[in-house]
Amino acid sequence: MHSWISKATLFGIALASAASAEAPLSFSKSGHVVAPVSIGGEDQYLFVVDTGAEGSAVYARFAREARLELGGQEQIVGQTGAASLPLRKITHLKVDGRTVGPIVASELPDRADGAVMAGIIGLDVLGRYLVDFDLPAARLALHDGVDAATLMASLGPAVSARTINGGLLAVQVEVNGVAGWGVIDTGARETRINTRFAKLAKVEEDKATSATTVHGATNSASTLLPGRTRTVRMLGRELGETSIRIADLPVFEAFGLHEEPAMIIGADYLGRFRLLIDFPTRRVWLR
Repeated sequence: MHSWISKATLFGIALASAASAEAPLSFSKSGHVVAPVSIGGEDQYLFVVDTGAEGSAVYARFAREARLELGGQEQIVGQTGAASLPLRKITHLKVDGRTVGPIVASELPDRADGAVMAGIIGLDVLGRYLVDFDLPAARLALHDGVDAATLMASLGPAVSARTINGGLLAVQVEVNGVAGWGVIDTGARETRINTRFAKLAKVEEDKATSATTVHGATNSASTLLPGRTRTVRMLGRELGETSIRIADLPVFEAFGLHEEPAMIIGADYLGRFRLLIDFPTRRVWLR
């Protein structure tokens, strides 16, 4: 087996058995949150857990080494731009003991940062379940049926989310007391805000921090300017003063939010809490 798709044990995380009630979460070297996934067998590989991706994807080298069958072409929009990409057929995919398939996954170019990951789990998988994304406890669980109903009954009042383009979910947020929309995106390492929202909320430039360049799933580069908020409120939680990145990323237009004050809520914010999303009913909890 090639080292770049080595089993998840080589990345220093514990594997979950098929009978487990949860899958372990960890950070890849790129800073993305990943979980072990099986593709057509028992070997497990690291996939980004991405509530901001309409569909699942695999990286090009993994697709070739795993000998995934080609299935046409597709136009996708990542955070930094659009690209026409090959499609790969996956007979079945298993995460947290849940088997989904067949599915068709986009083939992404290999990452510019050299991070070793096999792919991305998107809403074609996650959107079927109540997703329990608990980064502080390093665990992911997928619930449905009676199990999901029982858990939701114990959680108390939920926040109703808005469905945006691609079936993604957005919730109302406040930055420095100014209202806008926040896309729930566990696949984003950092929270990003568009310039319209940043100006309305008077987000101050963080002069002690340098701008960064990101490449996104399509490897198109975009520059993110550093900012600092006085306060952020989301899903009933107050985050206080915190860092944020400012950019008019192409994905805001794909979401249908480019003319509205909007932000992408990434794992740096969401990962401070236990996040629960019931995709079938569009309800969200932050514990």
